[in-house]
Amino acid sequence: MSGDEECQHVVMASTGIVRAPPTVGGGIEAYVTDLTRILVAKGVDVTLVSPIRSPAAFPGAEIVDVPTSFDSFPLKPVSSALAHILGGVSTARAVRSCVSNGAAKPRAVLHVNEEISASVLLRALPKVPTVFTLHNPPRLNGSSATGPADSILRTFGGEWTRRFVVSRADRVVVLTHYLKQYLADEWQVPPEKIAVLPLPLDTDLYVPRREPHDGVRVLFVGRFDLRKNVMVLLHAARHLGPEVRLTLVGDGPLRESIDAFLEAHDLQDRVTLLSRVSPDELIRIYQESDLFVLPSFLESYGRVVIEAAACGLPAILPDAPYFSDFRDHGFARFLTEFTAEALAAAIDDLARDPSLRERMAQAARRFAVETNGYAGFGPRLKALYADVLG
Repeated sequence: MSGDEECQHVVMASTGIVRAPPTVGGGIEAYVTDLTRILVAKGVDVTLVSPIRSPAAFPGAEIVDVPTSFDSFPLKPVSSALAHILGGVSTARAVRSCVSNGAAKPRAVLHVNEEISASVLLRALPKVPTVFTLHNPPRLNGSSATGPADSILRTFGGEWTRRFVVSRADRVVVLTHYLKQYLADEWQVPPEKIAVLPLPLDTDLYVPRREPHDGVRVLFVGRFDLRKNVMVLLHAARHLGPEVRLTLVGDGPLRESIDAFLEAHDLQDRVTLLSRVSPDELIRIYQESDLFVLPSFLESYGRVVIEAAACGLPAILPDAPYFSDFRDHGFARFLTEFTAEALAAAIDDLARDPSLRERMAQAARRFAVETNGYAGFGPRLKALYADVLG
């Protein structure tokens, strides 16, 4: 590939909702943060259009700040929908101003990461080669348990995405092979238009660091809501011995229900709830844990699984299609029936076998570095942009 064929400038558009880098929640904002840093390190000019927490976090990138009043997720469904509308329109206006004023250099690519701003931009800027990353998965089979409000918003969001973004972007990036197959089969998107790029992660930052401790520490990181299915983990805790300790990191609409459950079943001494932890604190929590559990009903990828894997944590996951790219790599145990009893049995099995946990921990670290590490991700991303530019 000659230098003339390479992408020279990327306009990276975030959601316009949560500041980047995010401190709590904000998976898309974490994604654009990683991509921006990777591209700058590879010598690509990047204009980052996003609410910005600290420009110093993006050395070498041009910053276009988008005003926002939000710092973190989760939000309630209606508030989330309103935030996406306002944030998407704000981002679209900022990108359009940036491109219309001639800021986009030759061989430039626009990379959008949120449906509303993308739909506006793809109408207003039809001549700009565009890559769209689908972060919010469509309403897949089995996701009805996420609750009626979430299901309604996800259904309409999926239609909006399909009609105004996926069908018009030059390339669509998905995070798993399952989502690529879904878009090809259900939305009739040409397979050659879809690229699979797993989430990038700074695996020099997320690293294993074990300190001796008593018992087995089980960790959950995510929103306390129906989609994450966090209550099944609390029910499982009732079947576990006192040597197993559980830490839940997150917040959300189920927080009061969780507090009530812990009190009703006298689990306060064995279950720790943590909210609003900093990124550095979260890494330390990963490093102090022995096992990671994510019972989620629906994911686009599961960034926290990879964060945990990079820190050397084995995982217990539902045997669901959205986790299929994690299979056959030796670091996760998959449960076909994710009941409290089955989950408790799986945790107990791994708790009793430290040598197996160690083998799984090594496989987890190896998978995260090879699949998600910055070093391997950069060339794949640049190749995608070059393909879009032709």
